[in-house]
Amino acid sequence: MMTAHEAISARKSMGLTQTALAAEFGLTPSIITAWEAGSVNVPKRFEDQLRYRAAGVEREAALAVSGLPECELDKAWENEPVPDKIEARVKHLERIVNHRASCAICQARDKFILDRFGPMPPVPMSTSLRLLGWVSDRTEKLPRWAQPAVWVGLAFGGYSVMKIVFMLPRLARNPQFLWVPFAGLGVSISIGAAIGLIYGAFRALRERNRA
Repeated sequence: MMTAHEAISARKSMGLTQTALAAEFGLTPSIITAWEAGSVNVPKRFEDQLRYRAAGVEREAALAVSGLPECELDKAWENEPVPDKIEARVKHLERIVNHRASCAICQARDKFILDRFGPMPPVPMSTSLRLLGWVSDRTEKLPRWAQPAVWVGLAFGGYSVMKIVFMLPRLARNPQFLWVPFAGLGVSISIGAAIGLIYGAFRALRERNRA
């Protein structure tokens, strides 16, 4: 839980007044005042944002006085407009990730920050994204041939959930049938997982034959 002192320090490190921070979060200034007085706890979603943004400002300030050279390619990338389409955004991000992995200047700056501050706080995200991240972490620990079972199963389940949402008005009028779509959801996830498992096993066999 974030203390009142931490909330004040985070806001000030970001260079914001209570009014400006309240505007960014869509809150009233009185709520920020209450956080910083310790009379109201900072909700988790806002706490994560404050910690993450304050940590970023702190690291940027340390880099600015470190004497380390800036990477011109990295700086140019940060000034580029973010593409509108999802696929273009992914490629935009992949380009800088690949660059930073091989750039001596970027690596030196990253090492300086890591040695001085340690890892960044967790990236602020919604509960659904945190759940997806948890699933992803657990899935990565499975054998490679078993991983598609999770993702295909979730894809089938997601499609079924969308269908259930559209059926809710009808189900509300016939609650005795409410269990039917949710039973179907389990079946759908199972079918998707089975398909993913078959694909994973086929891929593993193909890779073994190529080796």
